[in-house]
Amino acid sequence: MNSSYYICSEFISKTLYLMAAQIGDKKIYNGQKLSLASEPLSPYLYTKKIDKLFTEISSAYYRGYCATWKIENKNIYLLNIESPCSLESESIYKTEESMSAMNKLFPGKTEVFAYWVNAKLKIQSGEVLEHVKKGYDSVYEKDIFLKFENGVLMEEKIVINTPNE
Repeated sequence: MNSSYYICSEFISKTLYLMAAQIGDKKIYNGQKLSLASEPLSPYLYTKKIDKLFTEISSAYYRGYCATWKIENKNIYLLNIESPCSLESESIYKTEESMSAMNKLFPGKTEVFAYWVNAKLKIQSGEVLEHVKKGYDSVYEKDIFLKFENGVLMEEKIVINTPNE
């Protein structure tokens, strides 16, 4: 299944995903921390005319941040927006800027109901069956598709993938 149809933002050029495999946002779902192969913050940033949140950009985080999300009582919440420089895999970089953009976008908030999420989000779970060095095209054992309307979970679909022989 081609995951490019499920990338949340229609505003980001697909050419950005040709450069390197992207590390997804973190999603806390059913008590597990999983990788999100969609970008639910992108529409919000687009409507607010915010091009980038941090000056340092990694090829694995071309969007320039890694957000943490949770689903609780069928609602999706944004918990944090980190700089790629603050993440372990990128800790060799030094920066003077704040490692979290939550206060920049949502002053005084530590959790924000993501009312702007109107999309089908893809969560990748399990072992990597096929590593693809572009975008979110790597294939995992299981894909979980969550459809949101105004930040409320409307539908869930689980797809079990099999390795290509």
